[in-house]
Amino acid sequence: MFLHLPENDSTKCERAILSSIKGIKRGKDFDINEDTYPIDDLSERNIFLEGVSSYLGIDVADIDAIVFETEARYSNKGIEFTKTIRQWLQGKKKPSQSQAYRHNCYNFCIALDMDINKTFEFMFKHFQIMPFYYKNRTDAIYFYCILNNKCYDTIVKMHNIANNFPATNDETVDTKYIGNKIYEIENDEEFLDYLKNYCYDDEHQFATARRIILELLDKCKELAVVNADSQLLMSITGYNNQIGRPGIGGRADKGISKSLFPPEFTTSFPDDNVLCKIRNGKKVSDEALRKLLILLTFYHFYKSYDNGIKSLHKTDEIIQDNFRDFCAECDGILAECGYVQLYPRNLYDWHILCCANSEYPVEELKSLIKQQYTDKLDEE
Repeated sequence: MFLHLPENDSTKCERAILSSIKGIKRGKDFDINEDTYPIDDLSERNIFLEGVSSYLGIDVADIDAIVFETEARYSNKGIEFTKTIRQWLQGKKKPSQSQAYRHNCYNFCIALDMDINKTFEFMFKHFQIMPFYYKNRTDAIYFYCILNNKCYDTIVKMHNIANNFPATNDETVDTKYIGNKIYEIENDEEFLDYLKNYCYDDEHQFATARRIILELLDKCKELAVVNADSQLLMSITGYNNQIGRPGIGGRADKGISKSLFPPEFTTSFPDDNVLCKIRNGKKVSDEALRKLLILLTFYHFYKSYDNGIKSLHKTDEIIQDNFRDFCAECDGILAECGYVQLYPRNLYDWHILCCANSEYPVEELKSLIKQQYTDKLDEE
């Protein structure tokens, strides 16, 4: 069973570009080199529509043809073609990343007759969300049915049955284990019986991620020689996310959303509020958990390395080796928690990977955040 985004040629190329050392431009022109995706280009492009266009083989500018073909495929599968889907295709509305509306994304992939690998890739690349949270009963049903080529009516029937299952919240198994078990099941009755014994409410779906985050927090605070979570965040990012307190340049930081970073980077960015909720077992979005996992893994990996070496200079070869090792370690942690690997087209991942691709990654991230604040303040 795969737990990572399929590495087709374009994905391999994107990762290879990031591991080549050509320098980083800071501030408004932050980029790696002319061959990768400029930040403004990534922010302005309709990645979803580009993916649909490529998959259907219809010019991206021919919206009417794309809508007509997609609607016909929905009808053929017996799935309702809603106003929301039409607006997605017309560019009037972006696909929602909310857990409550993920069924729309899965139904879209089913309507276009995507298999499990194509669904996995399209969900992450073009819907920009992490597919298949196996602890969520809706995601588990779609995963099982798409994997085994079940019809849409079967999905609807399973949903109706599973809605009556009480949450078991068994924390003795992790997300990866559940995904592997579902992958091995081929009988509908066996699947529903398994699902009945492993149903989770929102607070318990990401228990593995929460556990690893708490472990990483303690390890990172030890490396940073600080006691409080808020002090650790300042050590990692260089800015104070608590509104009203002195921040960069002696001014009060207004939160990461007030910087020049794109919304895809700033939304659910790790802050004191997120950490407080995790500490107290309260609900946190899956996006916030994933971003925090990546940020803490990034800091722990590079801070541990820096503390363990005597030489201040790092050769290009060392930087590339460290970059690959960091990606492998972070990908492994993400997979264990049920998330997908680091991916350059994800704007949050892209910034972290760019910083990892430098001589002093931790300082690079602080410098980048400071520059994005400074440029924003200069505009005001």
